[in-house]
Amino acid sequence: MQKDTKTAILKAAENLFSQNGFRRTSIKLIAKSAGVNIAAVNYHFGSKFSLIETVIKRRFVPINEQRIERLKKIRYSYHSTKTKPSLYEILYAYIEPLFSSYNNQSKSSLSIACQIFLEQDETLLALFMLLYKESFSLLFQLLKEILPDIPECILSWRVHYAIGSMIYCMRIYSTNFPVPEIAPYQITSLNEIVSDLTNFIIGGLNAPLK
Repeated sequence: MQKDTKTAILKAAENLFSQNGFRRTSIKLIAKSAGVNIAAVNYHFGSKFSLIETVIKRRFVPINEQRIERLKKIRYSYHSTKTKPSLYEILYAYIEPLFSSYNNQSKSSLSIACQIFLEQDETLLALFMLLYKESFSLLFQLLKEILPDIPECILSWRVHYAIGSMIYCMRIYSTNFPVPEIAPYQITSLNEIVSDLTNFIIGGLNAPLK
């Protein structure tokens, strides 16, 4: 029974966080949505931040683990065979898990990730960055190795521009934005979104140097 109550609270919190953000979602609202009292939320999680942390880790630790596994496999193959992986292979390994790891749950996960960046809460950003530190380091190291002609300072900024593009695509996929008036050619295929985004980022990374 306790496990069912805890799961109900997590599901309600995740749904509300994805829709309303963290600031506008109160413990009272979560409790009402989960069909429990506020005392039950406090009993299982202790505080609102602890609940947020649990939701974030529940959804994003598996994504992070999948990224790390894929990138390590690419790095091992590269170092053992001396055959350079393609930019597409590396970036796809990093991007694709974000969009597809949870199938029907992915939109909720993407929306939560977007809320973290939109609200700019330093504590939540620090938690999120800590979760992704290893996978991001693996990504950047591989990019440095296969793009040796791009100075590290420039490559670093281009990777940050790439992350910005990813966040925007996450926002589009997790909501009904942008509206048809400004984006008449809607992309509904998940594979098409990931493929187009990956190729777009490749173009940016390979842009001519001054």
